[in-house]
Amino acid sequence: EHHMYAAVPCYHLAKLHRAIEHDLPRSPNGLLETWTEILAILRRQKAEPDYEFVPELPGAGRQWAGGVAAD
Repeated sequence: EHHMYAAVPCYHLAKLHRAIEHDLPRSPNGLLETWTEILAILRRQKAEPDYEFVPELPGAGRQWAGGVAAD
């Protein structure tokens, strides 16, 4: 989030995260899970050079009307 909202002071990043976490993709739980996910992606890219990892975004299937999700 600190890259998308560079003007937010570091001491407010936790508050920002809580405010937008419903719109963020799931993040791995810890370093081991992060590297496990990265290695799986790298192996697949080696086998399938055209493969691109696209994280699943919350609400990706929602329809938008005027900037507001139409649930």
